[in-house]
Amino acid sequence: MLKRQKISNPAIAIAKFYFSRCECNISSNSSEFLKTANTIDYLQDSGFSSLDIIKETNKHNGEVIEYDNLSDALWKNSLIKKGAFYLHKELRLESPRPIYNPKTGEVTEFPYYLEMKIRYTEDDVLDYFVRKLKASLVTSNDRHWDRRVLRELFKRFSNLDYVEALDVILCSIDKYLENNPDCYNLRDISVVTGEIVEELTADLQQMQMLDQRKVVARENVI
Repeated sequence: MLKRQKISNPAIAIAKFYFSRCECNISSNSSEFLKTANTIDYLQDSGFSSLDIIKETNKHNGEVIEYDNLSDALWKNSLIKKGAFYLHKELRLESPRPIYNPKTGEVTEFPYYLEMKIRYTEDDVLDYFVRKLKASLVTSNDRHWDRRVLRELFKRFSNLDYVEALDVILCSIDKYLENNPDCYNLRDISVVTGEIVEELTADLQQMQMLDQRKVVARENVI
């Protein structure tokens, strides 16, 4: 059974407010409204508050709001680049997995989408590193030095052809900590970064050949 995903009520409310302010004669069932509400829903999932989103809608003068015309300012202070494609799960928004009902044997599936998040900061990377460590002894001084290391790593991998630096760093954290759970220094992940670059490059090239290296926007309904 294919189940349509509904746009969240806050996203619908903001879309209605947006079109009412510009005095546009846009029906809530129109494609213009649905595309705009989907984009607002996407911004919510990316971590933006209602106030942030309303400020963004004020820049669009009644036009349909889609990913391609979102203002670059939304990516300010984010390590994610607008238009880039990432592989790590921390950087992606994906449709829910199918749900199996053991009582009825019925499987509920959702329309597929794959989007990249907008906000992901240095602090998000460092928080992810600490979560993966499963340690409570990390100090503010550790974080200070790890931040310096993070910036060095990001600079080192910022000019790769296929791979994004942020992907390399997050995947290297995962790879290194699989076998070194007692690690307390972000610099230690450098041991596996070369291997990760090769793996990510191969994966992305294969996806490119299969036309799978692309964002698929959500198409929810009210």
